[in-house]
Amino acid sequence: GEAQASSTGVRMALASSNVNSAAALLGRPHRVLWRSVRDLCTVASGLHEIELTEPSNQPPGEGLYSVSAALTLAASAIATGADASFVPAKVEINAGGEARLQLPH
Repeated sequence: GEAQASSTGVRMALASSNVNSAAALLGRPHRVLWRSVRDLCTVASGLHEIELTEPSNQPPGEGLYSVSAALTLAASAIATGADASFVPAKVEINAGGEARLQLPH
């Protein structure tokens, strides 16, 4: 049978970095909106790193994740996705819960 969706099950899957299980329980990919970003630098690998803070909900546990990212300047645009172009990126989350968006430079 199908797995029953529960917020506890989703939180447990995310805490253990199992985004596939969380997506199966939700019936869609898990989505996190970060409200604040701080530009960090371009690292040796050629990726531009941006610090992410204030997640809208629970991000997954420690790991490196392939994501679709859209950067907007206005909070209203973030909430609605208006005028946002999504680009492939990576989000790295460390054991302390700090998150960094990695974009090709």
